[in-house]
Amino acid sequence: MKHPRIGMVTITLIMLGGSGSARADLAPPEDFVETCTVEQQQAAGETCVSCSVTYEDFTVCANLYEPEGYAKRCKTWGASVFEEVYCKANQNPGTGGSPGTGGQGTGGTISTSAPVSSTDEGCSVAFDRTGTSGLLLALTAMGLLFRRRR
Repeated sequence: MKHPRIGMVTITLIMLGGSGSARADLAPPEDFVETCTVEQQQAAGETCVSCSVTYEDFTVCANLYEPEGYAKRCKTWGASVFEEVYCKANQNPGTGGSPGTGGQGTGGTISTSAPVSSTDEGCSVAFDRTGTSGLLLALTAMGLLFRRRR
């Protein structure tokens, strides 16, 4: 073997290229306390909603609530699956409920989930393939080319 480093460099680049776009949901620290809830974010005279986000569309909640006058207040722990809380002032100040009631006076929080596509089946891996497959193919081809020259 004349150039063992070339093979190692190629393998290292392939590993780094593939891991750069992987999104892992890591567990929060043991002492972590979630502060992004409707109950904790909603002030008197406001309506707040909680919306589920997945890696498939990070903008779903913003697209759904910002046109309605809501502003993003916070995001829960998570990288590929998490919740966002959006709040807005009530139209009529006297109609809002106490904090944590979703502005409805009584009842619970308003919670919506991001729309799920009809093709979703079970679990999936959060891996952004955009641009990565071409890079991996090119690096693999380069590795094979250098291997044949030896």
